Amino acid sequence: MLVPLLQDPDDITAADLNPEFVHVQTLTKGMCFGLSDLILGPQTSFCVVSNDADVILVNKQMYQEHASEGLLRKMRQDLCPYPSEEEIQTKLQTSVDWASYRQSALADTIKGMRLRRSVRV
Repeated sequence: MLVPLLQDPDDITAADLNPEFVHVQTLTKGMCFGLSDLILGPQTSFCVVSNDADVILVNKQMYQEHASEGLLRKMRQDLCPYPSEEEIQTKLQTSVDWASYRQSALADTIKGMRLRRSVRV
């Protein structure tokens, strides 16, 4: 488990100990992460969960100072804003609700099948 070293142990919550993750975007070869706030303004804070990717950390200020106008224009065309925290929370709640309903529906179906079998015998 990773808990930020600077966090006071008294401030650690259940959410810190058992975090939930919401899929927002899958990055593929050649894509970048974390530059959208340079082009689109402040964005929701995210972290990357990787399955073995090479990551290069670039200073945003240096990137902005050295990026050509053509590159910045292309980024404005290609980038779209990330969802807000409210949208992410809604997506997470929908996912949790669906999983709960699915589990309940499956349990009810199995219970009904067993009941019908026991009536036949």
